[in-house]
Amino acid sequence: MPPSEFWPHLAQILEAAIEFREIAMREAHVKGLKVAAAYRPAGGASRSAHKWGKALDLDRIGGDGIAYYRCAVKFWSENADKFQGGMGLGLYCAPGRVGGVRVHLDIGHQTRTWQIHRGKSIRPHLIDRRKRSLARHLCRTHDLKDPLS
Repeated sequence: MPPSEFWPHLAQILEAAIEFREIAMREAHVKGLKVAAAYRPAGGASRSAHKWGKALDLDRIGGDGIAYYRCAVKFWSENADKFQGGMGLGLYCAPGRVGGVRVHLDIGHQTRTWQIHRGKSIRPHLIDRRKRSLARHLCRTHDLKDPLS
């Protein structure tokens, strides 16, 4: 059980996850989301938002992986400024892929994005030959506001 001082963070990230789930169910036709990781006081990255109850890893149940990531990026694009300290988005898929099963959301840490494959952070080169994360690439290709611009 997380310490009581983390409960406000947990309430915020759960609220964000519920809102994201509704969008993913409607637009990516997922049947639901499974929490793959939540509050984790030890292990993981030294600055992981999981250690303060500010992060969730969410696996889709059913639906389409490409549409799921598009929903995640849209949610990040529209909500990154909503939380004091911003919102982080992690996408877990192989280089060159644009869809997958797992999404990481965190709040109040900083607005950022990354992509994970086999436990390592990657920043792929994309078609425009610029280093751009998958989330930023999807913002650009779907005419969404890039929270990092």
